[in-house]
Amino acid sequence: MVYKKRSIIRETLLRAFALSNLINIFIKSYIGTLSPICGCGIATELETSASIVYLFKGSIKQMLGVMNNMVGSILVG
Repeated sequence: MVYKKRSIIRETLLRAFALSNLINIFIKSYIGTLSPICGCGIATELETSASIVYLFKGSIKQMLGVMNNMVGSILVG
């Protein structure tokens, strides 16, 4: 696992999981009516990308940047 190879402490991993769940709840509350697969795909991409940035000690600006990038790739594709 990435967190073991990068020597990330357990507390940081748990915080990344919590961040991921909070982002998912926020997105699902605003996403509206979509098919379950589409809605889960969008939320999962955004929450996972932000959590990975958090694990690598990224800033909030970097988290928002990667989330914007993910949304852009979904909408263009």
